[in-house]
Amino acid sequence: DWSVSVVNTADQKVMSTIKTIDTPLGVAVHPDKKKVYVAIHGKGSVAVIDAAANKEIGVIPVGKVAWYIAVDVAKNRAYVTRREENKVTVIDTNTDKVIDNIDVGKEPIGVAVDPESNRLYVANFGDISVSVIDTTSNKIVSTIKLAPATESTYSGSPWGIAVY
Repeated sequence: DWSVSVVNTADQKVMSTIKTIDTPLGVAVHPDKKKVYVAIHGKGSVAVIDAAANKEIGVIPVGKVAWYIAVDVAKNRAYVTRREENKVTVIDTNTDKVIDNIDVGKEPIGVAVDPESNRLYVANFGDISVSVIDTTSNKIVSTIKLAPATESTYSGSPWGIAVY
């Protein structure tokens, strides 16, 4: 129904529902700024939600289609994958403005940030790889080729990624 639900983790009940302009997909939180960033898939934008007020406070256009988001609290950046354009958009979370677009592998979907090593990892569905980006320069420093599943390239392609 084009909405984001706010759940109270203490009692596991929905506290609030926030309407969005289209399909919400990826969600990331900037706890220091008390903001939630939501990739609005069908509109190629990112909704910015004030987590204290549970209210949308802005919409950031990023391109054709937004997929997933990762937030780097240390650098005050949000990174949004744009599968159809083979890019990652960089948002300054101080101003909620786009500050860069990074060309990555084919069909990026999943994204994870490691602020301690200044690295962003992007799972590229289309060419079955991971782009490794230096978050200081926003440049690719490495590409890791993965092996697809033998049954199906579709099911063998990466969708998500996590940093541990």
